Amino acid sequence: MANSADLEFKDIAGEVLGHISIFAPSNLIDGIVEVSSIDAEQYFEEPVQIYEAAQYEYQLLSRIPGCTVRTACGVVGLKASQIPTLIGCGVIDTGSYVGRLELELISAAGDLLSSIALEVRSRKIGYRDDFREMAESIANHSIELLFDIRSPTTFKQKHVDDYSSSGCYQKILFLKGTLASKRFKDALSFVISRPNEVLKKERVFRSIRQGVKPTSKSLREIASAVRRTGVADNHPIKEYVNSLPDALTYSSRVLSQDTPENQFVKFVLESFLTYLSSIDRGISGLAGEQYARISADVKILIKQLETALCDRLFARVSKMSSIPFSSQVLQRREGYREILNVWLRFDLAMQLSWSSGMDIFHAGQKNVALLYEYWVFFELVSLLKRFCSFGDEILSNVFEMSKDQLSLRLKQGRNISFKGSAVFGAESLSVRFDYNRSFPYTDSPIASGSWSRTMRPDYSLSFWPVNESENESEANGTMVRLHFDAKYRVDAYEKIFSRDAFVSEDAGHNEYDEGAKDNSNRKTYKRDDLLKMHAYRDAIKRSFGAYVLYPGSLNYNLQGYHEVLPGVGAFVMRPGMDSKYLTEFFNDLLGHLTNSTSRLDVAVYTAKIYH
Repeated sequence: MANSADLEFKDIAGEVLGHISIFAPSNLIDGIVEVSSIDAEQYFEEPVQIYEAAQYEYQLLSRIPGCTVRTACGVVGLKASQIPTLIGCGVIDTGSYVGRLELELISAAGDLLSSIALEVRSRKIGYRDDFREMAESIANHSIELLFDIRSPTTFKQKHVDDYSSSGCYQKILFLKGTLASKRFKDALSFVISRPNEVLKKERVFRSIRQGVKPTSKSLREIASAVRRTGVADNHPIKEYVNSLPDALTYSSRVLSQDTPENQFVKFVLESFLTYLSSIDRGISGLAGEQYARISADVKILIKQLETALCDRLFARVSKMSSIPFSSQVLQRREGYREILNVWLRFDLAMQLSWSSGMDIFHAGQKNVALLYEYWVFFELVSLLKRFCSFGDEILSNVFEMSKDQLSLRLKQGRNISFKGSAVFGAESLSVRFDYNRSFPYTDSPIASGSWSRTMRPDYSLSFWPVNESENESEANGTMVRLHFDAKYRVDAYEKIFSRDAFVSEDAGHNEYDEGAKDNSNRKTYKRDDLLKMHAYRDAIKRSFGAYVLYPGSLNYNLQGYHEVLPGVGAFVMRPGMDSKYLTEFFNDLLGHLTNSTSRLDVAVYTAKIYH
C-alpha cells in the first residue's frame, strides 16, 4: 500500500506520451493499493487501485502541449484545478463508484490519444466475493420464483443475443451461479463416480474349442456356419461331420453405462459448452478492456466443462436421441435429479434480461451498494415465503413477460408490490410486500400515507385481518406496518445502538450532535440511519417497526415495550450467512400479530396516535 502512484499514457506503438501521478488524501492512510498481476488477473481487476468515497489529487505531465485528462463515460467526477500555476493538476472524486475507472488523455483538439485504467475498490473488505455471490444469488432467486409459480414448459422464448458488456456480464454471472454452485459440482461428481448402469445383452463369439452348451441355436450354427475348420480323421466325431465352425455366437449380459440418463448428462454439459462458446465468439471481435475480462471469465467456465466432458464415462456414452423425462433415475436418483433441475433452469436463466443491471455493470463498474439493495429484496421475499403465500402476484409484479422476452422489473425507485396471506397456527392475516413504496402526505386520519412529508422506505410490510379489506383496515386502525432500509456500506452500529450512546465522554460534548466537529467516527456508521428509522415509524401511519438491514455482525432490536412491536433496530443480512435471526424475528412477529390481545393493543395504540 502507498499514498501515491505513477501511470504512463502510451500510444499504439508503446511510446510514452505522458505520465499521471495520483495522490491519496492526507486523511486516508495507505489510500492507494497495488495488487500483484496474479491477483489482478484472478479477480479481473486493475493492478493500481484507489478507494471509493474519496478525493484524490492528480498531476498530468505530457510531452504534447495542451493535453488534458478525463474519465471515460463520465462515471466519476474529475475537476481540473482553477489555480493558473497548477497546470495539469486537479481532483478525482470517486464518490460511490466502484469498479474499473478509465482515464483518457485528450489532445488540445479534443482527440483521444491514449488511456489507462485504475480500479476503484469498495471499502468493504469482502466486496469482491460479495459482488459475485449477490449477482449469482439474484439469478438463482429469480429462477426459483419462476419455477415455484409456473411450469418451465410455460415459457417458450428464443434466445436474444445481447453482446453488450453489461448484458454479457449479467449472463456470465447468472450462469456461474449455476455451474460454480456446490450443488451442481456435487451432483456432477456423484454421477461420474456412480454412474447409472444397466445390464444389456451383447452377442459375443466363443471358440468352439472352449466347449459349448448345446442349444437348438448352437446346433443350427454347427450345421450352417460359414467359417469352418475341417475335422481330423482320427477325431471321434469325424464319422458324423466333416467340419466345424471356428466360433459360435452367444448372448451375454454385460454392464453398460451407455444409458439414456448418462446421455442426458452429457447433453447438458455440451449445451452449456455450446452456449458459452457462442458468447466467446460473439465478443471476440469487440473492442474494450471490459470484453477482455468477460472473455477470460468465459474461458474459465469453458475449461471446466471441457475437463468434465473428458471423463471416461462420457467417452463410453453415445449421443442422446430423446430426453428421458419419464425416467425414474433422472427424476429421483441423487445427482441426476439435480442436473435435470439445472438444465430446466438453464434456458430461463439465459433468456432472463435485466435492464436495471446497466446501473450495476455499465462500463466496468461494480455498484455493490445497489446490488445489495436488489439482493436484499430477493432474500426478504424468500424469507417471507416460509410464512406467507403470494401466488401468481409475485410473477406478474416482479417479471415482465412478452412473447419472446422475460425481463426482471427490479429497479431502484420503481415500486413493486404484491399481496398474499400469512398463516400462523390457526390464525390468518393478509399481507402486502412493497419495494420502494411512497407514502405521501395526507391529512386524512383514515387514509394511508404520512402525516408530515412523503416517505419512501426500501421495503415495507403491511399486515391486516383477513376479514377486512386494506382500506377498511386503514380506517379501523388494525393495519400494522414495518419498514426496512438496505445499507451495504455500513460496517457497524455498536455505538449507535448502545444504551449509553448519547452519554459524552468529553464533559458534556456529544459526539453525535449534528454540529460535532470530530467526524472521524462517522465513517462506518451514521446516527442519521437510526433517526431515519424513527422517522419512518413515527411519520408513516400505522407503522410500528423500522429496521436497517446491513452486512455487519451484530443484530439490534430496540423494543418500546416487552413485546416485539413497536421497535427500531438493525438486522444482519450478509451473503453466505444464514438468516436465523430474521427468521426468528418474523416468527415472533406473526405470533404477536395473530394473538388477539396483541391485535387489540395495536388497535388501541393506533387510535391514540391517529384519532
